[in-house]
Amino acid sequence: MANLLVDMRDQNFTIFEMLGVEGLTKYPKYQEYSKDMFEMVLAEAEKMAVNELFPANEIGDKEGCTFSDGKVSAPKIFHEIYKK
Repeated sequence: MANLLVDMRDQNFTIFEMLGVEGLTKYPKYQEYSKDMFEMVLAEAEKMAVNELFPANEIGDKEGCTFSDGKVSAPKIFHEIYKK
């Protein structure tokens, strides 16, 4: 899935080739994980970014953040996405 948010090829190169994240699976805490699982999580994160976050940015830009009584509030659309 091509998108304007992140170059997935670049991301995969950084995570798998440069950082060698698969090496974590040697440790007991991460033995359940595999490259397939890492790729699945990254694919789902990409879907959420493209389908939820990217469209929300336009609404967020229009509404903007507010500052009242010493508190900053983000547009409500980001609250819904954060809960997901």
